[in-house]
Amino acid sequence: MIKHKTLQAINADLRNIYDRRALQYAKENKENNKQNNYSYILFKLQNEQFGISLTDCLRVIDHQIIAPVPFTVPYVKGVLHYSGHLIATIDLLQFFGYAETHILPDQSVIIVKDRRAIFCLLVDQVIGLDKYSERELGAPLPEEFAKNKKYIAGIHHGSTAIINTEIIIDELLAAHDEGLINTRRALL
Repeated sequence: MIKHKTLQAINADLRNIYDRRALQYAKENKENNKQNNYSYILFKLQNEQFGISLTDCLRVIDHQIIAPVPFTVPYVKGVLHYSGHLIATIDLLQFFGYAETHILPDQSVIIVKDRRAIFCLLVDQVIGLDKYSERELGAPLPEEFAKNKKYIAGIHHGSTAIINTEIIIDELLAAHDEGLINTRRALL
């Protein structure tokens, strides 16, 4: 016959095991959610919605004065003075290969960065913030529907194209390096 105190000890041991398992499961679930959920800035270019990861953004600035710079590629609209630095401002729509655009007074600038560079992206309107997880992203549109799908990491909720900032910065840096090489050749 099992004594009542022994059953209580067994139940207490089982309860401790279950509690530890529940805590471990909750910790793993929380870590998985942290790894897979991303916040992004939602903005518009013409009538399309785009998103850019919040981790790639330094700041959003509305109605900023952009100083034009001569002899640059058409999508470089000029430079923006920010915290003592002059940062190249890229017209994202023109960079994507759409028609030539003009800077409008109500446009916003999203300052993006990675470990190598900082750029300003000129956008029509910043709408707000949203979140996505990698498993929620749909595939980018087929090539016949999207001019530059290589810049798109995926489609969120069927309507927001999430931009791959790293690829954009890679291309901007490559274009910059090529421009410097061509300038050196012209001077020789």
